[in-house]
Amino acid sequence: MTQSICESTRQALELHLPKSVVVKTGSPTNKKIFLAEEAQIAGASTPRRNEYATGRSLAHRALIELGHPPRHIINRKSLEPEWPQGIVGSISHCKTVVCVALSRRQNLNSIGIDVELEGRLTKRSLKRILTETEYYNLKNLDTLEQLAKATKIFSGKESIYKCTSSAWNVRFGFKDITIDLNSSDDTFSVRPESSTSQAMRWEKFEGRVKSSSGFVVSSAIIHN
Repeated sequence: MTQSICESTRQALELHLPKSVVVKTGSPTNKKIFLAEEAQIAGASTPRRNEYATGRSLAHRALIELGHPPRHIINRKSLEPEWPQGIVGSISHCKTVVCVALSRRQNLNSIGIDVELEGRLTKRSLKRILTETEYYNLKNLDTLEQLAKATKIFSGKESIYKCTSSAWNVRFGFKDITIDLNSSDDTFSVRPESSTSQAMRWEKFEGRVKSSSGFVVSSAIIHN
């Protein structure tokens, strides 16, 4: 079952990302990683250690596929992975699946990916996550559909956070942008809601989000 979840997650990401992006997925397990990576995760709980180690192991494999020798990938103080020069990428994980997406910088400015369990949000969390426009657009839906769409918005914002912090060195809050979902082709667009987000070059941005096998999978890229 876990293998099929990883496979469907990989397929969803590969469908939405450019061909230049290498996607790897796997279940969180105890993996051998570089000593510098081991040092960074020392003292963490077993689940957290497995998620971290699996993400690094998948990233090492993706680097090889891109023609880059594998090397340690540690987190900056911002908690973002520090990729080798000339590489852009993103890692996401939940309890049962870890995802990695990497590309050469010559092909893309940045990547952000996110995977979430469907049903993880509660109605109480919506006003913290959603802008007034997003909340208004969902308020007349039944609870299950409302939470399903809110999870897609949440996941999209997580992908955007990773993507834009790398490319533009900014960190948006949940209320800085409104996401408009387009269910016909799984894309989403962004409406800036703050002076910081309004100053960014959103014409370079592309976002997609999809439900797959009980998970929500999103991706965000910024083109060169």
